[in-house]
This record gives sequence, C-alpha cells and structure tokens, in this order.
Amino acid sequence: MRIMRDEVNVDRDVEVKMISLADRLRQEGRQEGRQEGVEKGIQKGAFLKALQTCRKLLLMGLSPSDVSDATELPLDKVLEIQNTLNSSSN
Repeated sequence: MRIMRDEVNVDRDVEVKMISLADRLRQEGRQEGRQEGVEKGIQKGAFLKALQTCRKLLLMGLSPSDVSDATELPLDKVLEIQNTLNSSSN
C-alpha cells in the first residue's frame, strides 16, 4: 500500500532531504561493496601466488619450515602441498 505525501503532511523540503540521504547512503553502500570486493580479490590473488611459490620452493628442495617462513603460509598447508607433490610424482 502506497502512502501519498499529502496523506501524511510531509513537508516537501523534508521529503527531498530524505530522498537525498537515501541516495547518498545507497551510493556509499555500493562504494563500500566494491572496495570490499577489490580487497577480497587482492587477498585471494596473494594467497594463490603464495601457493605457487610454495610449490616451486618445495620442488627446489627447501624444507617445509623454510618454505613456510618464506611464503607466510601455515606449516600444515605447506606439508599438505608437499604431500600432494610427493603423491603426484609416484
């Protein structure tokens, strides 16, 4: 059910300000959403690059501990990748 402005006696200036505020908040929400998406994309890209680097360093013979330090990946993740490399080479 739609309420008409005349029915609630809303001042035209107040109505315009409310619409302007709603538009501004909507725009800010869009910008925040875009920024959040960009930040998540950057984080995902950095993680994927760390996984690639981890794989290369393990293939070069570095210890899992050193690879963990170099890539800042948790040691358990490095060991998981090492196990995957070992099982695929057999």
